[in-house]
Amino acid sequence: MSKWKSFVLRRCQRGSSFFRLTNYSDLVVQRLKLVGSSAETKDQIEASLERQLGILSPHLAPRKFLFGDRPTFADFGLYAQLYQCSTDPTPRHIMSVNAPSVSPV
Repeated sequence: MSKWKSFVLRRCQRGSSFFRLTNYSDLVVQRLKLVGSSAETKDQIEASLERQLGILSPHLAPRKFLFGDRPTFADFGLYAQLYQCSTDPTPRHIMSVNAPSVSPV
């Protein structure tokens, strides 16, 4: 038996809370404070995103990629972060309003 399958079976048998969650969003909500996201930090997090988009938007306006006509590792790294932001409704809205040309979707 694979290590992963063995791990999953042990967790299920113990009734781990991870496997009792009805969906993934329950797990995410439980972990928000662990990653520094809370009602107290909401404004700071959103302001930081808006500030970064304010830098990126004019920089990317005349070019296709961060450093010219071809993608670099920096573009791939940035795209991954922007895509992750676009999967959440709040940052997706901020991106579409403040920097639609930067949004990956």
